[in-house]
Amino acid sequence: MVGLLAGCKSRSVRLDSSTASQIAHKRLVVQVNRRPKLIIVTFAKAVVSSGVMASLLMRGLSDDLANDFAIADPARTVAAQVKQRLVSKYGMSVASSAAHADVVLEVTNTMWQVNHGSLLNLAKYRPILAVVAQLRDMRHKTVLSKAACVFNARQNVTPWRGYDEILGNHGAVLKADFDRLTQKCVGQILASGGF
Repeated sequence: MVGLLAGCKSRSVRLDSSTASQIAHKRLVVQVNRRPKLIIVTFAKAVVSSGVMASLLMRGLSDDLANDFAIADPARTVAAQVKQRLVSKYGMSVASSAAHADVVLEVTNTMWQVNHGSLLNLAKYRPILAVVAQLRDMRHKTVLSKAACVFNARQNVTPWRGYDEILGNHGAVLKADFDRLTQKCVGQILASGGF
């Protein structure tokens, strides 16, 4: 999974000056794709789901913490802030539908989870996040810009926390950790996509 996420990051397409002139004053529509479940990957779940049926088992063993704790999908925040940048920087207007748009901004939360630490740190957890944003020309079906953010459990963006701390106070700490990751994600996507 980490290799896959790293691959997303390396395939960025930066909005250059010639492409930027093509989108100036065009009509933009924003599409946020359906998010995956927000799950806690405990050591037991990781061991049980390490076979061929891994994805099915993980879905069967996990609840969706985003629904339980009303945690906002980071892709929605990324989409709103990238849209705001495109409107203010390039004079784009927001179209009412894809049928009336020249350009689409598509944002996808490709993965968010709460993962356990290493074998020496199984009782501690940290959120991970991966979001991809791409800007496409509706008429020519070309990708004008594509950028991703990837935060895995090994990065020190948020502290390691105990299971009870993550779930306590109706997920308040978890919400704050995802807010921090989301703001860093927005910054990375705006910078690497050239928005």
